[in-house]
Amino acid sequence: MLAQQDERGNTLWKLQAKALQGQSGGKRAEGTLVEVQGWLYRDGKPVVKFTARYARADSERREVEAWGSVQASSSVSHARLQADRILWKAREDKIIATGAVTIQWGELTIRDERLMLDTALQRAWGEE
Repeated sequence: MLAQQDERGNTLWKLQAKALQGQSGGKRAEGTLVEVQGWLYRDGKPVVKFTARYARADSERREVEAWGSVQASSSVSHARLQADRILWKAREDKIIATGAVTIQWGELTIRDERLMLDTALQRAWGEE
């Protein structure tokens, strides 16, 4: 299990994977998690749970990227999200979903190739 906290000790994200594919180039090492289950947090509380074939996190930028049949659900809005790829920017409280994006809030469904959403999947908007 990998996790990151902010400067106040609040959890930002947690990622669990079946395997890690890594590579090292000079001073920088990178890894891709395989068969991932993850949780995105807001104010120290988990608000979105997701699964994806692959994911990686950038602790310096406070971003999590997941791709390959991404399925996410919100414990706050009870929304369900499907996309080819998501990029979560913790500092901006924003998820950028791309590729065959579907978001469902109860009976309402929105489909697009690219959508921006807040972390809890309560709001969605198009290009900025």
